[in-house]
Amino acid sequence: RRRSSGPKMAQIPKTFEIRCLHAGDEGESQMETIENICRLSVRIFEEFRKPTKSESPPSRTATIPSQMKYSSLEEWKHRLSSSEGRIYYAVMIGETEEIVAFLFCHQRENPFGANQSVTHIWLCGTSPHVRTHGLMSRMTKRLMEDNPQSTITVATLPTKYPSMAAFLKRSSFHPFRSEEVFDEDLQEITIKTSYYYDPA
Repeated sequence: RRRSSGPKMAQIPKTFEIRCLHAGDEGESQMETIENICRLSVRIFEEFRKPTKSESPPSRTATIPSQMKYSSLEEWKHRLSSSEGRIYYAVMIGETEEIVAFLFCHQRENPFGANQSVTHIWLCGTSPHVRTHGLMSRMTKRLMEDNPQSTITVATLPTKYPSMAAFLKRSSFHPFRSEEVFDEDLQEITIKTSYYYDPA
């Protein structure tokens, strides 16, 4: 007779909440949130780098490196405050709250020559363990709802981030420019493609 292994524990469904930090938000808690999102960004993009033999993966409490633009906390604060920036971020709700995805956007000059500025997605990412929960879609939808009349632009490296290129295509973004760039992470030349979303 087969022995029972005991009752199975019910899996608690994951609950997510989309929140937003605006330019001008101040206070200790807001600064702590920005630092936590910046650390999350470093951890997410670390998987796409070629680390040197002396490097180790960044921890949740690791010091944020300041020499790289995309991981520079000062750069994040500058873009948030000087360019009407916003950071949408997803929080996984449980016994504690964990930030698991983010989308950082700000205003920039219109690449098509029009007088009106565009909303540019500067940086975004999702933790690997929650990439099947549609969080990037939810944050992008929230961005579109908050900017119903604004063209949205974003640039990515399709070879390096094929899932991002596929996501943009599904989300009605269209490519408008491609150029060769040097990828500092992989130490090689690759193609950067810019996309736009037209709400009209």
